[in-house]
Amino acid sequence: MDLTEDEEDTSPWSTGPVIGEAAGPFICFPMRYSMAEEASAYAADLAASMGSFATTHRLGDCDPD
Repeated sequence: MDLTEDEEDTSPWSTGPVIGEAAGPFICFPMRYSMAEEASAYAADLAASMGSFATTHRLGDCDPD
């Protein structure tokens, strides 16, 4: 669920729409601290299932430039 559609406050994303976090072939998923562990595990599993990978940037900007 996208943060902009989250009327019940259940989205793990801290910004929205998440597609706005895309930069070239990369996408940064800013997560709410309280849901980051579960959401990051899901994102890593999903990336692996698609032959991709996920990395964690806990501090600073995810922008690859």
